[in-house]
Amino acid sequence: LMDQATTPFTVIFSMLLLKVRYLPEEWVAIVIIICAAASCVFLTTSSSSDDSQFWALFAALTTSFAAFSFVLKEITFNGYKQFSGRSSGMPQSFRVQLAEEGNLQSRLTEGQAGDPSTCTPNGLPDTLNVFLVGAVINFVGLVSSVPIALLNHAAVSSGPSWPALVDGLRTLMQKDNALTSYAVYIVINTVFNLSLILTTSYGSALLSFLSLKAAVPLTAILSAVPWPVIGAKPLNDKQWLALLVLIVGISGFRLGNMRRERLLA
Repeated sequence: LMDQATTPFTVIFSMLLLKVRYLPEEWVAIVIIICAAASCVFLTTSSSSDDSQFWALFAALTTSFAAFSFVLKEITFNGYKQFSGRSSGMPQSFRVQLAEEGNLQSRLTEGQAGDPSTCTPNGLPDTLNVFLVGAVINFVGLVSSVPIALLNHAAVSSGPSWPALVDGLRTLMQKDNALTSYAVYIVINTVFNLSLILTTSYGSALLSFLSLKAAVPLTAILSAVPWPVIGAKPLNDKQWLALLVLIVGISGFRLGNMRRERLLA
């Protein structure tokens, strides 16, 4: 539920960085979403540590990082489209090299005509390759994940961080089905992240997160299932009410998006 705070944060960052202007009905929907998310924090009555007001608020605030990163991705994709369409901003030697490579490619394909919708007059693809963007993101994550994990452990635990990391890696390698389960997670997570990047490339950062709202009702339903290890964590009545208000806000926001797109068309 707290992940839904990503939408207001995305709106804020898109206004500041992309200069997007939203309609009044979109703002009303944003207020509804914020109120629904806040109600999950202040109306919860569970005494368990993982459902406390502090951690719920903390989880909501951390979604700002995801929102900011995807707005930056949208800026990157938009910036590439502008770059690929500008021949005057490229050195002459580079334009000649692109033309020569295009002629060579034409000869290799025995004169078959290329698809004009996939390349600009400069010979560059009209959209930035999502696999390239994903590779860069994953490389940065690979390099930074270990230091962040060590800092996170040091912040929440009094014990040494490095032995805990070594024990975790040893468990991953030696525990039955642990490595296989983690490999399955890697594949699913990679496909999921590439899907979000693809949606950001052809749509927007906001559309990426709005498309994830379909997972909210399914997550609420599946949370009542007695899963291995984590068990069942069903929502209480107040949380179900907040979820209903949240869905209403998200639906209204999407309707406002569609109306704004029609006005801009």
